[in-house]
Amino acid sequence: MAKIKERLAALAEKLVSNEANLRKAQRRHKKFRLKAEGISDKQSRAYKRAHAKAIYWKGRVKQQQRRINHLERSTAEVELELEKWKKDHKVTIRGSKVTGGTPRQRLKAALLRAMLNYRTGKLAGYYSQSGGARDYLHAIYHYALGRIWDCATFGDGVYLCCGLTAPSGPNTLTAGGWTGTQGEHGKRIPESQAQVGDLVLYGPFPHHHVEVVLDPVRKTTVGHGSPPIDEGVFDLFGDGDYIVRTYV
Repeated sequence: MAKIKERLAALAEKLVSNEANLRKAQRRHKKFRLKAEGISDKQSRAYKRAHAKAIYWKGRVKQQQRRINHLERSTAEVELELEKWKKDHKVTIRGSKVTGGTPRQRLKAALLRAMLNYRTGKLAGYYSQSGGARDYLHAIYHYALGRIWDCATFGDGVYLCCGLTAPSGPNTLTAGGWTGTQGEHGKRIPESQAQVGDLVLYGPFPHHHVEVVLDPVRKTTVGHGSPPIDEGVFDLFGDGDYIVRTYV
C-alpha cells in the first residue's frame, strides 16, 4: 500500500510539473507571437528573433500537451495504426499521393504517414514562412528544402496529396494560401461536429496557427507549428480561442 501511495504521489507531482511547464510555454508563445506581430519590418532582426522564439515555444506547448493528454506514441505504434487503417479502408499511399477510400479516410492516412515520415527523416524537419514556392504536392513525403514550409502549407498540402481541393481554395497551387485564405473558405461548424480532416484555426481572423483534425473524439490534431510534424489538441493554447472549419 505504501508503494502504491508513493507512486500515486510521484504521478501527481509529475502532472503538476507538466501543467506548470505547459502554462509557461503558452505564456511565452503568446508573448513572442504578439511581439512579432507588432513589428512592421518583417526583415528586421527584432522580428526574426521574436518569431523564432514564438515558434520554439509553440513546439514546447505541443510537447507538454502530448504529455498531459497521453498522446506520446512510439513510431511502431503509429505505424501499426496506419497499416490497419489502410487495410480496413483500402487506402493506398505511394510517395505523397494518397488514393482509395473516402476523402476523410485518405486524410487520416495522410496525417499518420506525414508524422511517420517526419520521424524517419523522409519529410523535411524545418519550419519557415519565407523561401521558395511552397511544395504542396510533397507535403507528406520529401518536401523540398528552402521553401515556405509552415502550418497552412501543411494543411493545404495534405488535402492536395489526397486529390482534394485545398482549404485555401481551388487556386492554391498557383496562388498559394495561408491561414487567412483557409478562414475564408469552407464552413465554420460547432466543435461537436468536427470530423477527421477538418481544420482547427487559432486566434481571431486571419488566425495565427492551424492544425488538421486527426481524432474528433479525443480532440486531437496533426500540424506543423514548429519543425516537427506532430500531434496536438483542439485547445492547444489553453485559451479556448479557436474555431473549426470543414472543407469536405
